[in-house]
Amino acid sequence: MEDFQSYRDNGVLTLEELRNHYSSCFTCGVSWSEDHVSLDCSECGGYAMQRPCPACDGQCCSIWSRDMAASHHSRQAKWEGQCKGGWKVPERLL
Repeated sequence: MEDFQSYRDNGVLTLEELRNHYSSCFTCGVSWSEDHVSLDCSECGGYAMQRPCPACDGQCCSIWSRDMAASHHSRQAKWEGQCKGGWKVPERLL
């Protein structure tokens, strides 16, 4: 948690430190913005900031983006996107 050194020193986070913290997993601490993930963490869900379509396992070639606010709030990986193949997306992923 080096990003919080200045916070410890002066009680204020810089915008860059806040952005780095927000784009990291709150559960295991890996940096999604650096394409790091933990395979056994439910908030990571096995992917960083993007993943192949979870409805059809990528068959439609659609790339989905992490919903960081929902992922952090629920401590479960949540994604935004649309299946080009028309498959129904499991509710637990939205």
